Amino acid sequence: MNQLQNQNNQQQTPNGFVPKVKANVTWLNKDPESNLKAFCSLKIEDSFVVSGLKVMSGNKGLFVAMPSESYEKNGKKEYRDTAYPTTNLMRTAVHEACIGAYQQAVGQNNVAEQDSSDLSEDSEFGQTIA
Repeated sequence: MNQLQNQNNQQQTPNGFVPKVKANVTWLNKDPESNLKAFCSLKIEDSFVVSGLKVMSGNKGLFVAMPSESYEKNGKKEYRDTAYPTTNLMRTAVHEACIGAYQQAVGQNNVAEQDSSDLSEDSEFGQTIA
């Protein structure tokens, strides 16, 4: 690894570099029937935060939906992602960090039955994928 890679703490793979990604659950849904399971935030390289990611349950299991905004097109409400990974490596890192943080939060919630307001954006980012 060269000096730049060491300085940025990036993981080198055969297909490129993945920055260190940490996820934090900011809201945990207590309704087990809902497809929306949680909201989370990402901290990338301890220097950039992306909020508004959603952990969702679908036909194929849990997935991460990117932050989005709505707009109207031809009288129909549509959505577009406002932040998103541009490589498969980063998409995998985001998915693993968010799902891992969600599973950790669910485990803590089952043990402590904490109020979801305790899961704030200012709390420590827990699940790290480096």
